[in-house]
Amino acid sequence: MPEPKTRGRKPTGNALTGAERQRRYMERLKAGVNVVNVVTDANRAETLERELAQAKRTIAQLQQQLGAREHLIEQMTRDQRLADEAMTSTCEHRDQLSRIVAKLEARLRGQEGATRRAERECKILALRLAGTSTRGIGRELGISDSAVRNALLRHGVG
Repeated sequence: MPEPKTRGRKPTGNALTGAERQRRYMERLKAGVNVVNVVTDANRAETLERELAQAKRTIAQLQQQLGAREHLIEQMTRDQRLADEAMTSTCEHRDQLSRIVAKLEARLRGQEGATRRAERECKILALRLAGTSTRGIGRELGISDSAVRNALLRHGVG
């Protein structure tokens, strides 16, 4: 008749009692040799080296992003400066148109028989002052684009 199976691991004969395990542990502590700490310190050093390498890569990426953003800021500043200059030029252009329209209106009021051309030029300059394009002025007044351009050039408005 076969022997009944035992539960768990098969005994090796090397098992220590709880007191023996504790004694060996205390001896290791007194000797200052802790095998677990040596392995942990080596792993910790490798982990720190990996973290340092990752941090260096992150710093390099952030520096590239910073350079790109600084370049973008420079472009935006340059574009803003150009827009400000264009706005100033536009304001000066409108002031010039206003002065010309005022002169023409004064001339029309001063003359009894104002010519049809002067009236038309006054309308052209007023429409231009309102921001209408050359083609739009021509369509509104029923004249060609070149007639509008010539009228504007006669008064020094491009």
